[in-house]
Amino acid sequence: MADRTYVAWWFRRYGFYTMDRPFFLEENARRVAEQEGAHPGFSESLRVFALEALTSEDEATVRRALSALAVVGEVGDIPAIRSASSEGGPAVTKDVGTAVYEIGHRASSA
Repeated sequence: MADRTYVAWWFRRYGFYTMDRPFFLEENARRVAEQEGAHPGFSESLRVFALEALTSEDEATVRRALSALAVVGEVGDIPAIRSASSEGGPAVTKDVGTAVYEIGHRASSA
């Protein structure tokens, strides 16, 4: 796995385009692929970090985590993702639905 400190720095510094931005998924996937190429294991480390970030009290952090999980999340992450909607506002609830959809779509395409 990639260095956790680097992943945390990258997540906070560059973050992710939120789901209300056009083409967020493609751009975020491209950014993750670049990092995975430079830092093998980045995707898995980011997934773990984003799951932990779902518990943040900062809505912007939770939304970034959901955007990350839309790219790197796994079907087994869906219960944790869904739990984020109980703590957030309408934007978080919408992002939860989008992240769950994207993960399911990737899983069914694999």
